Amino acid sequence: MTTIEQTKLVAQVPCPNCWHTFRPTDIRFISEHPSLQGDPTAGPAEGLRFRSSRFDLQGNGIDPEDRVCTRVACPRCHIEMPRALLEADTRFLSVVGAPGSGKTCLLGAASWSLREYAGEYGCTWVDVDPRLNALLHTYESGLFIPGSHAPKKPAKTEMGGANLYNQMNVGGRVQITPRPMYFRVGTRLSGTSILTLYDNAGEHFLPGPDNAEPLHTGHLGRANALIFVFDPTQARHAGGVSRQELILIEAMARVRRYAGINQAAKLAVPLIVVLTKADVWAKDSGMDLSTRPSAAGGLIGLDQDRIKEVSNTSRRIFHETAPEIVQSIAAFSDHVLWLPCSALGREVDPLSRDALSIKPQWAEVPFLAAMDLMLRAKSKT
Repeated sequence: MTTIEQTKLVAQVPCPNCWHTFRPTDIRFISEHPSLQGDPTAGPAEGLRFRSSRFDLQGNGIDPEDRVCTRVACPRCHIEMPRALLEADTRFLSVVGAPGSGKTCLLGAASWSLREYAGEYGCTWVDVDPRLNALLHTYESGLFIPGSHAPKKPAKTEMGGANLYNQMNVGGRVQITPRPMYFRVGTRLSGTSILTLYDNAGEHFLPGPDNAEPLHTGHLGRANALIFVFDPTQARHAGGVSRQELILIEAMARVRRYAGINQAAKLAVPLIVVLTKADVWAKDSGMDLSTRPSAAGGLIGLDQDRIKEVSNTSRRIFHETAPEIVQSIAAFSDHVLWLPCSALGREVDPLSRDALSIKPQWAEVPFLAAMDLMLRAKSKT
């Protein structure tokens, strides 16, 4: 006899797009029947969102045309969201970086490395829904799948393009939000959590009237941890540091504004400074990133002593070479990690690159460290 295991739901669900908080029973299902296409909020090309009163044995809604519907959406903005958010605690992580800082390559390399090496850190790290992480998969393929094209810095359409952003009509007003990426992270001690990750185009953090819409970067005020991607090699060029510092200062100002805290107050959430392209500069600084910093025990199996040592060394290096960044970060947070990494493992010509020769170094570590810090903070509440 087949038995159906009852699914335990969370008490409240935060929408990762419009931040409306609702009970799981208020979720909207997305119709699968062709005659029920078109939704007044989600748009004419989207299936009708509806509150179901009929369900199958797996808890899927049944639409008015008797079609079983497995996809769900927020009851306010009607944007599709993973059903897993109804079933597990959600942590939010925001990634910020200047244009050209290596953020796109870092995300692709980190995601690929996490799929391959998460077990060494005593955890599991998988997509919640591959469809909703499709853009991230293109970044991965461009780096690691032979014959694929390298991930390119998106054109200006990425500031509001369909691949990177969701569009919603709430209260008669069209609004744009970045498409989150979702991962299911499991550990032996803390169980399963959903990591919701946000990535904006760096241009969104350049001050100006075109960036006044808060929903573009409103996730910063909700983040449980922040990652700032800094390219040390840009500091060697005139204006390189000041440009990245400008992005950092603007992003931190928005964090304070969206979170409703004093503009002089330090952030309570951890900040991880990711120092990219370490294959170019780290060896000269005496750091060896050839082995992963995994260790037994802890929520996430990280060698905390090694992480701390590398962080302190990195901070000392950039206190000398980029004091503007170090001083700015010190003004923002007392909870900072400085972590070097290389998305490619070596300098590569994108026109003749052999995907199989790419060997990321520590690309996954900032994200594991962020998850570890978020889980530790949760365990204390």
